[in-house]
Amino acid sequence: MLYVGKIVLKGILQTEVYNHFLAFSIALCILVSPTLSASHAMYAEQLLGWFVETCKQLYGDEFLVYNVHSLTHLAAEAVTFGSLDSCSGFPFENYLQQMKRLVRSGRNPLVQIAKRLGEMKPPKAVNLQNTVSVSSNLKNNVYITANAIGCQQPSNRNQSSGDVDKQ
Repeated sequence: MLYVGKIVLKGILQTEVYNHFLAFSIALCILVSPTLSASHAMYAEQLLGWFVETCKQLYGDEFLVYNVHSLTHLAAEAVTFGSLDSCSGFPFENYLQQMKRLVRSGRNPLVQIAKRLGEMKPPKAVNLQNTVSVSSNLKNNVYITANAIGCQQPSNRNQSSGDVDKQ
């Protein structure tokens, strides 16, 4: 899509479909580049808007799914957060495969991942002044970590409603 698609698909796709692909490819090439995304984001937005509008005519209603519609917002995201390469989710998605390997059964996958990660890294020093208790009570099962990420303790039917873990 970014590099060889323009060359490889020329002459293979029908002209109308090839031009449709070119609009998509050029828009993404603009949004991947830090300099071009800053100066040509509006043009990329127009290309992606045309691309999404034309999808129905070329591929039918079933092609218009949420992911295709999301392309219309891509240029605005690049303006807000920087070029696509600087705000990509690929490193996180690639790490998911490693995390999946840490799960050995379908029961309590989050707990399994936490235990396996804990086994891999040496424990950090614990600050006893900032202890936290997590309860399985419905009103008290959410906590915020130091970097402001909200976490929710999943309910475990085998435990009583008392405190689950104290750190």
